[in-house]
Amino acid sequence: MSLADVPWQTQSSRVVYQNPWIRVEEDQVQLPDGRTTVYGVVRCGECVGVLPFLDAGTVVLIRQYRHVARGVYWEMPTGGVHPGESLEAAAQREPGEIGYRAARLTPLVS
Repeated sequence: MSLADVPWQTQSSRVVYQNPWIRVEEDQVQLPDGRTTVYGVVRCGECVGVLPFLDAGTVVLIRQYRHVARGVYWEMPTGGVHPGESLEAAAQREPGEIGYRAARLTPLVS
């Protein structure tokens, strides 16, 4: 077995930031070779992204400012899944926020 197959051992973990959408943890871990390091872990709730096709050659994108990237970008409608909401309902809600409704949904990845 190579070191790449050996799990890291978490020695301690602490929350460094948390809000309703994201949680950032800092783990102290021991690597398979015995060294220790700090490793950042970002956790977020379920989310969906929808790429609405109007026809075989046309997709709907939205243009919006993204603070993290400090710019305006074209992207597919995305958003978090609300408490108690199914993935399908969230996937219908997202294009609905820009005036569209999916006739059918085809999951691609999870």
